Amino acid sequence: MAGGRVAHVTLKGPSVVREICIGFALGLVAGGLWKMHHWNEQRKVRSFYDLLEKGEISVVVLNERHVTRSSVYGISAHVQDESS
Repeated sequence: MAGGRVAHVTLKGPSVVREICIGFALGLVAGGLWKMHHWNEQRKVRSFYDLLEKGEISVVVLNERHVTRSSVYGISAHVQDESS
């Protein structure tokens, strides 16, 4: 009895070109997200200094008892009242 040949899928190792393409794509995505984060932070800093220059906010030094996220750097922004 002659046995028939059955086609089996052979397992191949990782494709170098495919791995490079996946790494490149993931690098672009991660780099884009990082860049967007920095653009957002730059926009916040620019907005802060623009408001400071216009006189709409002022910078004061807080007491050491009041520890907040912004007081870690020793500054805090307060909006001035229009009535005074």
